[in-house]
Order: sequence, then structure tokens, then C-alpha cells
Amino acid sequence: MYLTWLYYGSEGLSNRIGHAFARAEQFYSLLEQSEDIVMVSTRPLPCLQVCFYYALEGVVPDVEKSTNVTQEIVRRLVGRGFMVDYAPGEKGKFLRVVVHPETTGETVQRLFNSIIELGAEVTADS
Repeated sequence: MYLTWLYYGSEGLSNRIGHAFARAEQFYSLLEQSEDIVMVSTRPLPCLQVCFYYALEGVVPDVEKSTNVTQEIVRRLVGRGFMVDYAPGEKGKFLRVVVHPETTGETVQRLFNSIIELGAEVTADS
């Protein structure tokens, strides 16, 4: 942390963090507008991690199915170049996306579109 602060300076580091939170908020906004997403994270975002379930028409399936859907979406996202993981939750594993200070708005939009597309494919396959 000290070396990052030394490299960017206080203002530069503040700007990078502000940019990352803006991208995390953008991602959160896209997700909450979808009827196929159930949010785990709440506003205001306490960190750069955005957590949610893919839940067709807003219904989180049973723990086993929810976990399987999440794991398969993550597997397919990695194939598209996105490094996303998952974590255990009350309703099975949920997707967990961590936004980086260099994440662009275009990347956030592509990730959101991929999640919606893959979620529909995975739930249709299961």
C-alpha cells in the first residue's frame, strides 16, 4: 500500500479509488435493473466487491441448483476473459465481482451483458 501511495501520491490514489467505486456503482446499477439478478451487496457499497445471484425472473432456486448455476456461469465467464469468482451464501454460492481501478465502463457493460447471456444459457441447459 505504501509503495502505491508513494507512486500515485495522495491525490492520484484518491482518484483511482474514486474511479473504481464509480465503476462498481455502474455495475451495481446495471445488475439491480435486471429481473434476473438478486443482489447480495447493498448500497452504499462498502468496498469494490459486488455480489449477487443469477436468479431467473428474480427467483433464487434451491441451494444446489443455485450453486451449480453460479459455478457454471463463472466457468464460462473465465472462457470469455473475465476473472470472476463466487462465495458461499444462504441460498447457495453467489457471484462475486471485484472492480479494479483500471476497469472501464465498457468492460463493466460487457461483463453485465455476458452474465445475463450466460445465465440464460446455463438455466436453459439445466
